[in-house]
Amino acid sequence: TVDKLAVISVAGVCAEILAYGNAEGGVADLVQLRRIYGASASAKRRSSDDDDKTDFGSFSDDATKRRLRRDNGGHGNGMDEKEMDNRTRFALGYAFGMLRQNLGALDALAETME
Repeated sequence: TVDKLAVISVAGVCAEILAYGNAEGGVADLVQLRRIYGASASAKRRSSDDDDKTDFGSFSDDATKRRLRRDNGGHGNGMDEKEMDNRTRFALGYAFGMLRQNLGALDALAETME
């Protein structure tokens, strides 16, 4: 599901915060996660609107769709900013929890990758 993908997406940032106290490369991951949320919501809407499943899950975006989102206050993708923020917070909390529970394995992985 999208929530599982979100946890994986933010896990690197969480691991960097646990190891070094801050994260420097997480902005691109969070921007990509927002795109995934938008694509997921629009794909769900398309699949419920018509029976053509060939376009399901694509990241296509044309000028008309962008204009409609802008005209609708950015909510054209079916998932508003608050829901995206809540899902991202959940993913961050879950990833931090899992990494803290498995801190020994995380340390071993980091040592191996150095």
